[in-house]
Amino acid sequence: MSKKAVVDWTREAIAYLIEIEQMWIESTPDYELDDREKEILRNKIEKVKERMDRILEAYTVRN
Repeated sequence: MSKKAVVDWTREAIAYLIEIEQMWIESTPDYELDDREKEILRNKIEKVKERMDRILEAYTVRN
């Protein structure tokens, strides 16, 4: 794994987390998301998880 790939995955994970935070802010104080918004949120969380798994795998392989 290249360092650039790890940096890119980190940036992507952070960007998705920022988008998740924005969804959270926009739904406050009700915290009620419709089915479409819930699906979008699930997808973003899954993308964060995928990127974090790749990052952890890259560091595990290196060490």
